[in-house]
Amino acid sequence: MLKKILSIKDKLTKSCVDSKEVPRGNSKDPRHKLGIRGEEEALKFLKKSGYKIITRNHSCRFGEVDIIATEGSVLAFIEVKARKNAKHSRPEEAVNARKIIRITKAAEDFLMKNPTYADYPARFDIVGLVESGDGFEVSLLRSAFDAAN
Repeated sequence: MLKKILSIKDKLTKSCVDSKEVPRGNSKDPRHKLGIRGEEEALKFLKKSGYKIITRNHSCRFGEVDIIATEGSVLAFIEVKARKNAKHSRPEEAVNARKIIRITKAAEDFLMKNPTYADYPARFDIVGLVESGDGFEVSLLRSAFDAAN
């Protein structure tokens, strides 16, 4: 994977940042508030499940990864999707081909800027959350999709 990343190095910019520097958007929008709460719940769930969080909201002009973590010796790029209900579809189903490309580009950027992780086997996970009472029903899909070409 590192060779592929290095081959696209010229296409990527240095405009990528992690969560500490990223504005969090419109906090008055209820969907945004749901997303923030969902991401916090996903972090708790992942930590309880044995993941070690490396960073959150790694983004660049090509895309974003919500959470980057390790589970054992595996590097996981994690997309978090939260929904008020699953009446129309499960949150995981919202990760379409376009989103997969954007997540892949951000993952490649992260690896290029953090060569320490270049030799780790990597995968893409999705955490889906549906509001349930005072909390969330949480589901985890490991290896949910392959990197986009």
